[in-house]
Amino acid sequence: MTEAKHSERPAPASIFLIGMMASGKSTIGRSLAQALGWPFFDVDREIEASTGVPVSLIFEKEGEAGFRVRETRMMAELTAKTGVVVAMGGGAPMFEVNRKLLARGVVIELRSSVSDIIERTRRDTTRPLLAAADRAARIRALMLERGPVYAAVSDAHVVTSRANPERIVERILEMPQVREAVRRAEALKKGTFVMIHYEVELGARSYPIWIGAGAIARLGGELARIGATRVLVVTNTTVGPLYEAAARQAIRDGAPQIPVSVVTLPDGECYKGIGRVMEIIEAAAAGGLDRRSCIVALGGGVIGDMAGFAASMWMRGIAVIQVPTTLLAQVDSSVGGKTGANIAAGKNLIGAFHQPSSVLIDPLVLRTLPEREVSAGIAEIV
Repeated sequence: MTEAKHSERPAPASIFLIGMMASGKSTIGRSLAQALGWPFFDVDREIEASTGVPVSLIFEKEGEAGFRVRETRMMAELTAKTGVVVAMGGGAPMFEVNRKLLARGVVIELRSSVSDIIERTRRDTTRPLLAAADRAARIRALMLERGPVYAAVSDAHVVTSRANPERIVERILEMPQVREAVRRAEALKKGTFVMIHYEVELGARSYPIWIGAGAIARLGGELARIGATRVLVVTNTTVGPLYEAAARQAIRDGAPQIPVSVVTLPDGECYKGIGRVMEIIEAAAAGGLDRRSCIVALGGGVIGDMAGFAASMWMRGIAVIQVPTTLLAQVDSSVGGKTGANIAAGKNLIGAFHQPSSVLIDPLVLRTLPEREVSAGIAEIV
């Protein structure tokens, strides 16, 4: 029996900046958005635009509690967007409801020193939380309170002290989490798919199934999650030229330390024999795969079945991640652990049940399929 569960965090497709006041969120955010060609939003400025009054006056008239209600409302609106850069208020992450909203995107913390913040706010009288006789002591107290929360909620951080904005933006753009968010945002602009996470419950053999545009980009992260030491990508002469590069890039982004080797097989059901399975096993040996290594099946049902079968036999069973590229493989053969190969006596007469460690289903890859293949897959679904 299996049970499907939705993940609490969808794959991010936006970038959210957090940090202390005057840490550079607005300046860096604008430059980052410009580099990406994305819209930029500053939560405080958006609140001022919607109310027609400055944040300092809202604090004065409604108190901090009133401002936080407006802040959460604005964050809910902005974090629902795709492909945006949003600068958050310094206190926003301190509230659980806001932390849940931040989970919709990649969260980057900008860090600055106390002396830098004092220098940048020296002539600023519009920040209510800095209205103290000893501004340095107030900043230190806020840092002590907020620092652990910032660290817990952020995906990465960058120090903005003594660094020019252009270099900071370059560093952010190089982050694997940001690159994945950019790819996902671009994919979503081309389609209407939403990333969905299911968990197949099989006790110790449980595994996630990710469905959505840009799912291939999760490959490196999934390899890192299972602790893979080496990886062998199994593909064919049709799929390889289309998606091998994307798979390699995903591995470099999410698990750059993992050595990668590739075996490319001929395309077609007629090649689904024990000889090709042995070719995969020989490639595993040549690639130095050990018991903690992983085989990635990048292709349709034939590749998935043979790669899974090889994974079940090598070292008496190693991990396999299924990345199905045909409609039928996405809705059937990539899930459930059925593997096998054909012999002269019949189809799939040898094989094993070997559950995958993860399944990454990207509907956008179906765009490269011939219409006949899509029709056949739909017929099989029916």
